[in-house]
Amino acid sequence: MKKFLKSLIILLKSKSLTNKELYAIFWEDTSANTSWSNPDDVTDYLPALCLSVGYIWYSDPTKTIVVSDLGFDQSDDKIVLNEIGSVTTIPTKNIMKKIDLNFTKILN
Repeated sequence: MKKFLKSLIILLKSKSLTNKELYAIFWEDTSANTSWSNPDDVTDYLPALCLSVGYIWYSDPTKTIVVSDLGFDQSDDKIVLNEIGSVTTIPTKNIMKKIDLNFTKILN
């Protein structure tokens, strides 16, 4: 298992396995309050600030899809990406800031 993990880290650093970039993405979302409120207080309500960390799997002017979980198999000494999970679709216009999390710096 340790050999598998070491091989996986080397592949992720080279980006040859996913060909995707890892990011921390700050984005704005709707905030809702379902309780009774004083009419004068609601003008103080703010949208939610969110943080998603993952691979930008797809992006266009309408949507950005972030994948946080990757599942791998090892067959014939080859590592294969076989599943993805924790998929978040964010309206691209709601993204406030993206920070590149470079594996080369993180995994050394």
